[in-house]
Amino acid sequence: MAVTLVGEVANNCDSTTGFTGGTGFGTDDAAWEGTAAYGTKASATTVEFYTTSLSAAAPYDFSSGGTEAGWHMILWSNTKTPVNATTGLTIIVGNGTSRGRWNVIGDDPYTGGWQTRVVDMARDFDLIAAGSWTLAGNPAQLTAISQAGGGFTTTTSIMGSFNNVQIDQFTLGLGLRVDGGSVGAPNTFDTVKVADQDGTLWGWWSQSNGAYLGKGGLYIGPSTGSATSVFNDSAFSVNFAKELVGSGFYQINSRGAGTDVTFNLANISSADVELLPFSRWSLTNQSDLNSFLDTNGTWQKSDILTLHGASTCSGTTMIDCRRLVQNSGLLDSCTIIGPDRGDGQSFIYSDYPHRIERCDFIQSSGHAIELSPLASGKTITFVGNSFTGFEGTAGTNATPNSGPTNAAVFNNSSGNITLNITGGGTSPIIRNGLGATTTVVATLTLTLSDIVANSEVRVYTAGTTTELDGIESSSTSFGFDFENGDPNVDIRIFHIDYLPVKLSNFTLPTVDASIPIQQIFDRNYTNPPN
Repeated sequence: MAVTLVGEVANNCDSTTGFTGGTGFGTDDAAWEGTAAYGTKASATTVEFYTTSLSAAAPYDFSSGGTEAGWHMILWSNTKTPVNATTGLTIIVGNGTSRGRWNVIGDDPYTGGWQTRVVDMARDFDLIAAGSWTLAGNPAQLTAISQAGGGFTTTTSIMGSFNNVQIDQFTLGLGLRVDGGSVGAPNTFDTVKVADQDGTLWGWWSQSNGAYLGKGGLYIGPSTGSATSVFNDSAFSVNFAKELVGSGFYQINSRGAGTDVTFNLANISSADVELLPFSRWSLTNQSDLNSFLDTNGTWQKSDILTLHGASTCSGTTMIDCRRLVQNSGLLDSCTIIGPDRGDGQSFIYSDYPHRIERCDFIQSSGHAIELSPLASGKTITFVGNSFTGFEGTAGTNATPNSGPTNAAVFNNSSGNITLNITGGGTSPIIRNGLGATTTVVATLTLTLSDIVANSEVRVYTAGTTTELDGIESSSTSFGFDFENGDPNVDIRIFHIDYLPVKLSNFTLPTVDASIPIQQIFDRNYTNPPN
């Protein structure tokens, strides 16, 4: 097993070399990581201290296309006296002539103690401390960052000469990678937490009140190649923290032809997507991933969920999630509640809609499923899917570029698609895109039970010899699929040891039904069975 940093430690604050501001290490300073922490005495004032002693990769280029594009900075901070509720903690970067600050204290009351804060380097500055930079110039102006550190605004005057504000190790990057493991000794979220908090103290992954707290991404599997990697966890909670992160930064990203990922009873969520919309988490299963399985999980407040052909969600509940890209993944018995979609927007972008089975969609705006061009011209079996809260009338839509913007299914394939509704599913409301038409065939199932095993069963159009369905050698039950409103049928059941059973002019039910043969015998038909 191995847990590694996706990024680099910029400075561990164990040396005063390169620092500006502050007084260094006080005799009473308690280091959080390593042997020391850098600090100063701040008495009802604002202080900042930053260093030019950075990793060998400096100067950093956070601009679009730069070497460190998309990277974030995470900094350990500590105060022993009260700080300003909005500007009390800051992260600072500079290039030698210009310097900017981000306020990172957050909206929760902070009463002191060591904690990490994260900032997206592409985020607008809250204050320009020096030079010609502009507040909204990031990330384009961050091309040669040679200074980094932190600062504080304290609100209380203090006596004595001790360092009441401190910073410790700060790191740049995307999060952590975990690989290796085996079926008998798999990696888990605890593997990640222990590696982070046991000596390295990068700060990306920790644990709070029993839940794993993510302040960075988790990358599962080797960075390249197909070495074996197994991640298997059950009955766990992950909460992505309220931090000033960029869109897509929080993610669980898995790759590798030798990598298998299994979640059971997973509870994964983001802390505050209303205040910080970019804090939604994403799931990315890369195309070369060997397998992914989630069973009976609850996923909340996600951004983009990207599956692939060997991905399965079984019994997963998705609440207030934004978007799912199917990529031929299997969704079985899932429940989708209130996705974060507006009128005309879709939750699932589907290329293999027949692999969406027995799922319940409950929403009041947008589409449950958007059918991609890969589905054009196909007949698709929808097994057991139900749709609640959508706008319009369910059924066939033969008119291109029409239908409500809150229809359950959006046929955006530019072609004709036939949906066969089976397994107790409901007929969806349809919206068609340009050049698209949709035929909905509502198929019901009549199941005959209590049949003697190895019977021959035949179903005919009533009063004719036109066979509709049948089986040479049955089990103790037989299911006959038909369209709602089909004409009556004749049913014959033969067994060598029994008299034939004949049901003549049988009226098909209007819903899926399972009827024991004995119940049928007890009914009064035009021509009762022999």
